[in-house]
Amino acid sequence: MNAKFSILAGFVFTALITSLITWELLPPLAVACLFFVTALALCYYMAANWSRGRHIEDLLTYQRAFLKLFAAEDRSKLRQLNFWVPRIYPAEYSFIWIEGIGICPDEICKEYPGWLDIAHKTRNMDKAEIITRASKDYEFESLPAKINSFIILPLAAPADRKASLFIVEPHDGMSRFEAKRELLLNLCRMGFAALHLQEEVNKKERETLALIEILLKAVESSAPEFNGHAMRVRKMSLELGRKLGLDESELEALNYAALLHDIGKIVPNSMPEAGEPPGTELDHASLGAGLIPEDAFWTEVKLAVLHHHERYDGSGFPAGLKHNQIPFLARIIAVADVFDALTCISAEEERLDHKQAVEVIKHATGMNFDPLVVVVLEELETPRDTISD
Repeated sequence: MNAKFSILAGFVFTALITSLITWELLPPLAVACLFFVTALALCYYMAANWSRGRHIEDLLTYQRAFLKLFAAEDRSKLRQLNFWVPRIYPAEYSFIWIEGIGICPDEICKEYPGWLDIAHKTRNMDKAEIITRASKDYEFESLPAKINSFIILPLAAPADRKASLFIVEPHDGMSRFEAKRELLLNLCRMGFAALHLQEEVNKKERETLALIEILLKAVESSAPEFNGHAMRVRKMSLELGRKLGLDESELEALNYAALLHDIGKIVPNSMPEAGEPPGTELDHASLGAGLIPEDAFWTEVKLAVLHHHERYDGSGFPAGLKHNQIPFLARIIAVADVFDALTCISAEEERLDHKQAVEVIKHATGMNFDPLVVVVLEELETPRDTISD
């Protein structure tokens, strides 16, 4: 119990005792005034605590929204924004319209196509406003039948795009909205900032991938039979990785590792000379790993490239690792690499189809390949040329 509560409780108790003692001495009007003042004090204290509690609750909601927004991927950030807005300012639902992008979430536009027309008609609004069916300034023939009112809050989206937050069927009026306006605006700014940051990251990733693809073309140009090998291994590896339940960060590392798994072949003498028996070449897996930066982001990529020629029974190279000692990403790439060699790189008369290649790999399960990865490979019934990126 804090000091303020103790003082107020003491004041109320004293006032009640005093009123009882002086009941016969005081005129009835004075007694009524005393009880009135006491009641006002109690109501004020309760209201102040309720308001403070609501404010703290809003701030906690804002904090949870902040963490979810920055953890979400791409346009999922806008979905998270629409999820949290009604929890700060109660309403049936909310959505965001951004010029040149449209409405998020997409389901809103599919269920009620009229919202897109309303968003375009109100795009030049410069202040928040509540719109009802009885509003004289706007006529919305496309307003969904079940909707009686909504609030529009103009926003500033990245790249100077116009945007609006729509709060549909608000439970409270504009006075309550005004009290929450800054919190809602900050939440939207935070969402847009997170989205812009994600777009910049994606742009850098696309640029990095483009540079890697240029480098791969240079590597593969020296051996025409390897043209497209890295891209195909990448596609197969990602398909396997998704079915194996890898998370986004693991899939990103797998993406780069599969593309770069043979990058060591760019080093002179990493491939056998004409007429030399296999195995006389330098260890291109180690050479490739040596080309990858010593950086935290690239650690998993580096290990996957280094160990993608290890064998499950320990008979591979460069370190002779076996079973779970071999990095999981390397075990995935090993299967995808051999699968592509059997179906695309082999001489045309020796190439196998999808089912035949799977059977060959199954025979080496437990010796060359991780049984878990092979089981997932068997489930990939899609022909190789249609496996998605």
